Amino acid sequence: MWWEFDEGPALLVHFGMTGGLVIQGKGSAHYKNFHIDAAAWPPRFVKLQLTFEDGTQLAFCDSRRFAKVRFLADPERVPPLCALGPDPLLDWPSPEAFEGMVRRQRRAIKAVLLDQSFCAGVGNWVADEVLYQACIHPEQPAHSLSAQQVAALHRGIRDVCQFAADVDADAERFPMDWMFHYRWGKGSGAKSTIGGHIIEHITVGGRTSALVPALQKLDKKAAAEAAAAATGGKAGGKKAAGGGKKAAAAAAAAAAATAEGVAVAAVAEEALVVQGVEGVASPKARRRRAKATAVGEGGTGDGGSAAAAPRSTAPHGRRGKAAATAAAAEQAGEPAQTGKSFRGRRAAAATAADEAPAAAARGAGGGRKRKAPAPPGAAPAAAGAAAGVSTRGRGGQR
Repeated sequence: MWWEFDEGPALLVHFGMTGGLVIQGKGSAHYKNFHIDAAAWPPRFVKLQLTFEDGTQLAFCDSRRFAKVRFLADPERVPPLCALGPDPLLDWPSPEAFEGMVRRQRRAIKAVLLDQSFCAGVGNWVADEVLYQACIHPEQPAHSLSAQQVAALHRGIRDVCQFAADVDADAERFPMDWMFHYRWGKGSGAKSTIGGHIIEHITVGGRTSALVPALQKLDKKAAAEAAAAATGGKAGGKKAAGGGKKAAAAAAAAAAATAEGVAVAAVAEEALVVQGVEGVASPKARRRRAKATAVGEGGTGDGGSAAAAPRSTAPHGRRGKAAATAAAAEQAGEPAQTGKSFRGRRAAAATAADEAPAAAARGAGGGRKRKAPAPPGAAPAAAGAAAGVSTRGRGGQR
């Protein structure tokens, strides 16, 4: 509620859960289910105290501190008032307009009624009472309600709110056939009943909801038909979603096949280009290969004896090994390889070239059998040759 004064901003008061107004000497509203002790003035938990021109004292109290007090220049044009939906007593829409509002909602009808932007002033017990009188299940999707149910809902909201306001919200004056008198048995052990039917409690929209399952039945068929209509036909829903997934998978497979074909064509084109190139080794690699061959044929290259064990003719570095592999393939009449195949063959050839001297030495020495003592003059040459072999690895000369 809000008060407008002769001048200055208006006073807006939101009561929260336990907020209430107390007038000195007259007490608080009688329909509150909590007590405000006004014997001492100002009373306990007072948040706002006003003094009128005639000396009347009024206090606003709130024990749980959920209430709010605001001063606003134009309360109806700013939040929270401007965000409220139609009021059931002041500006309730026509049945046709109300049906349009309901059809646009896909949430459970109980959650819709509790939304203050849809309908202002409808609380938990009012929503349960209206749904009970209209025989609507709280979890029924709003857009799936029949025209008769929407009409009963429109009439029930207005009638329940109007009657409660007429009797100042005095529950003792509510009709005895209202579920309001019997809905409070949750957690007591024994289930409450009304008209011989059991009252159940479920959670909808984050709030405890009371309903009579014998009268308020969830129409799953209507909900499914409404969902199908919203998706463009009765065959929509999961089937439409499944068809969409299959189409997307087929498109992805076609794209992958196209990409694979392009990749194969590119590899073939690259192979043709490589086959047409002469002299795959770079000039630097050819110089290395020639030097290694000369050293292998002429001796150790460091003044050692020509009769010493021949050094490995494996080329130095990656490019030299790649050149040697390509040259061997060219001499054998095999096409040059590219990509992973080329790298794999190159590594195998380099490994074989590195292991060749050791295999030759083992074959000459008869495996692991001890050799006969070498002549004294052959020791320096053999040591030099061994040093030359041992310092050459796969990565080139160290």
